[in-house]
Amino acid sequence: MDLRLDSLVHHPHSSCRFLSREKQTNHLILIKFKPFSVLRIPLSFKADYYLSYSQGFLCFNLSGNIALLDIDGNYLGETNLDVSITSLSPLGDDKIMMIVDMEKGQEKRIYQIC
Repeated sequence: MDLRLDSLVHHPHSSCRFLSREKQTNHLILIKFKPFSVLRIPLSFKADYYLSYSQGFLCFNLSGNIALLDIDGNYLGETNLDVSITSLSPLGDDKIMMIVDMEKGQEKRIYQIC
């Protein structure tokens, strides 16, 4: 199997699970080591960033698309916020902080998502 992947992100609550992105497609790859499996997860957008949070994985791009996956790679949903996402970061086990660019660099806002 030849997979061209970007960097790996591991899940803090399950050290045997890693998420990465295929370089040429909109697919994410979830690699589990116990038992070993590779899951290919299609998204409707190309994720610029992906990170782990307590319930699974968060994937987003700078155009405002966000997708949530559970710890097993099951698709939980996605949305488009119609803003430019500057940064996203987990805050503890149940919150996410997001910084968005409201009008082409003129105004930034910080949101806390529960």
